[in-house]
Amino acid sequence: MRIIENKMSLKEFFDMLQPTINKLYREKVTINDVVDLYHLFSLHYDGGIREIWSCNQQFVKKHEKYLKNLDDVLGALFKHTRIKRIK
Repeated sequence: MRIIENKMSLKEFFDMLQPTINKLYREKVTINDVVDLYHLFSLHYDGGIREIWSCNQQFVKKHEKYLKNLDDVLGALFKHTRIKRIK
């Protein structure tokens, strides 16, 4: 097992995400959404993980819809990391 340390605090991540949420999202973003995005972000940037298996494909589709076309670190998360649905 490998533990991936978060290089950015949850507050720092939320502060980075907040302008995007305010500008792009047309639906409610819950604290659970932010924490899940934080974990995906950390896996990608801090851990170098390029494939993630997820049971919650609704979460992935919801956020990919808003973030994948951004030319920033959040967009890269969905462009360069394969998120595969498992049942």
